[in-house]
Amino acid sequence: MNENTLWAEILMEELFRAGARTAVVSPGSRSTPLALALGAHPGFQVYSQVDERSGGFFALGHAKAGGQPVVLVCTSGTAAANYYPAVIEAYHARVPLIVLTADRPYELRDTGAEQTIDQPRMFGTAVKGRFDLDAPRPQPHLIRHLRATAARAAALAAETPAGPVHLNLPFRKPLEPMAPPPGHPAALPLDLEPQDPLAFHGKPHRTPWAVVHPAGPEPDRNAVQLTAQGMANNPRGVVLCGPLMELNGHGETAQAVARMARLARWPVAAEPPAGLRHGPWAMGTEILAHPEALLRQPGFRSRWVPQVVLRIGPPPTAPHLERWLTANPQTQLVVVNNQGGWPEPTHHPMVMIQADPALFCLRVAEQLEDMADTITRDPAWLDGFVQADRTVEDALNRLWHQPGPDGLADGWFEGRVFRELTQVLPKGAVVFTANSMPVRDLDAFTPKTAQPLRHMVSRGANGIDGTLSTALGAAARLSSDRQPVVLVTGDLAFLHDAGGLLAAKRYHIPLTVVLVNNDGGGIFDMLPVAELPGRAQVFQHLFTTPHGLDFSALAKAYGSPHAHPTHWEDFRREVETSVRLNQQGEGGTRIIEISTDRQDSHRRRKLAWSAAAQALVKHHLADA
Repeated sequence: MNENTLWAEILMEELFRAGARTAVVSPGSRSTPLALALGAHPGFQVYSQVDERSGGFFALGHAKAGGQPVVLVCTSGTAAANYYPAVIEAYHARVPLIVLTADRPYELRDTGAEQTIDQPRMFGTAVKGRFDLDAPRPQPHLIRHLRATAARAAALAAETPAGPVHLNLPFRKPLEPMAPPPGHPAALPLDLEPQDPLAFHGKPHRTPWAVVHPAGPEPDRNAVQLTAQGMANNPRGVVLCGPLMELNGHGETAQAVARMARLARWPVAAEPPAGLRHGPWAMGTEILAHPEALLRQPGFRSRWVPQVVLRIGPPPTAPHLERWLTANPQTQLVVVNNQGGWPEPTHHPMVMIQADPALFCLRVAEQLEDMADTITRDPAWLDGFVQADRTVEDALNRLWHQPGPDGLADGWFEGRVFRELTQVLPKGAVVFTANSMPVRDLDAFTPKTAQPLRHMVSRGANGIDGTLSTALGAAARLSSDRQPVVLVTGDLAFLHDAGGLLAAKRYHIPLTVVLVNNDGGGIFDMLPVAELPGRAQVFQHLFTTPHGLDFSALAKAYGSPHAHPTHWEDFRREVETSVRLNQQGEGGTRIIEISTDRQDSHRRRKLAWSAAAQALVKHHLADA
């Protein structure tokens, strides 16, 4: 073997020893040593993706679903630049990726050589670490450096807060395996490892060059005690949860949050990706089913002013918390976060506690149990939220059963998708929701249920880029556990990443895609620009971007079955069939398209908000 081959195989072996098991490779010449090394390694599951952009998001979804670093490999030049959107999302969503970009050697940089750009710094501040290695030279001290760097990169990607790490790897020709030059040994005397040979067929228990034990997440005792005391002394508090459990799904955080809130008798406002609205814990009265409907009502926000808001995890999607806090500067804000950074866009005075949310809430709950007799309670506080939540639930239920035009019982309404899915999906199913309008409908119209479901979203940078590929990566990771994955996506997010269907075809990935096609960007109908007089034509041309595309033809081109149900009963049947096939390891990626009218869906949302607001005013705010 030549130096490049040896170098690449040592690198892949070290990444494997450090915990990486999956790689996504895009074809290229300069990355030949890396691709062949992965192909020869028996421990890696390797996916090939023609499009680097789709490949990046596929790896993101796989790592998001499994919690283990995924290796990305591409050739030099602009190929590597196509990873940037996925790297940005991974950085902000705290998802572990190990990005390997092949490069030209130093002497070809800044010389006009083809496919040679400034790669070492190409991902800017969107990576946790970057390493620009030298071209392979098989000397013992350099091999030690290579192994140590690989181990360090894997540990850095996985440690809390997780994120992407970039290794830039120059190679000189020849790139393909070939006989070593005259005078060069066929194999180096690798005496760098006292017990196991540095080879793929060495002993089964191979340890990494550097073993990293990250610091334990045990919360600070003083922070736990002060938080418990604060909850005991302030009866008017609210627990607020953004996306929490994307790398878990077992419910530890949800159970701990619910237990803590129940002891303090504080209501919990949690969007579905927090994991609290689905599962046995969701049936507790402290878990609100419709927090957005409550907080979007100005009269409710002004009457129910909390002493303390305890926020667990990242900021929620809906903007109403920010308005609530801005209107009440005296409200204390406590943020519990283990993802690094400064995840607090309201700039409200606060206490930031860096701790694992599940363990922190568990420790606070234990403290509250010990001080149960001294907790100050305000029965009207929690009861007020619970009764208001039930009032909204009753108002929306009447709408769901009332025919149009004043009800939501018939016709296609985008917000109803999540209500229907909650009723038909089996235990343990995963719902991956695209950003823009779908993620807002997810929060607004997903009911509580005792059925354990898991929600995933890309709320790191909150873009629609790579949605399909991310969901496919997650489905590929979860398919071995027979966990069905359903993607709910708008048409523009789907079109952004339609090329991701190639991976679905090549690897027969079991994924159910619910494609909400409103022929354009429905979320823009909610912006003030939509109401500008005399601008309808400009608004349609520049914002809603109608496309008129035939998705059945696109699905056929990639070999994905396509269904176009005409009523909700047919929709439920299509979803159940697709999920059943996916659980059986059959069916591949199936697309279920529902065609909606963008403006009609906007009208129906306003109808739902109006019904909720009127019910709240009538039953809870009339005497305010």
